[in-house]
Amino acid sequence: MTHELHFDQNAGVIFLHYGEQLDKNIIFSAVKDINALPGLWPNIPVIVDFRDCVNIDLSSDDTRDIANYMALHKTNRGKIRIAQLVSTKLMYGVSRMTAPTMAEDVGQIRTFEDVALALEWIGLPTDYKLPFISTF
Repeated sequence: MTHELHFDQNAGVIFLHYGEQLDKNIIFSAVKDINALPGLWPNIPVIVDFRDCVNIDLSSDDTRDIANYMALHKTNRGKIRIAQLVSTKLMYGVSRMTAPTMAEDVGQIRTFEDVALALEWIGLPTDYKLPFISTF
């Protein structure tokens, strides 16, 4: 599995879970899948779970390419909030590097090790059950 996508229309949140492998092409594929979801409306927040990623092949140029790609292909997404879930201090640092690469008109990114804090920032109850199973 490269990624798993869930759209909870009632809660108004998109959930994206990545598997063990992560690279620029996998992220591009996930963005395309999100933009193809039926019933999207502007400003839907996204919770991205990176906690199972162990083989990460992303450079700083890749993170800029991803941010540019998202800006060009946001297809009526509006300004989105992205909560990134991570499981290690290293992944926390890597994920935090992506925030400055995103244009302000595209959205806002925050990185969390605590699921409850990520849910709260997105606007969900802290006990909301994530729609996928992570090894963490």
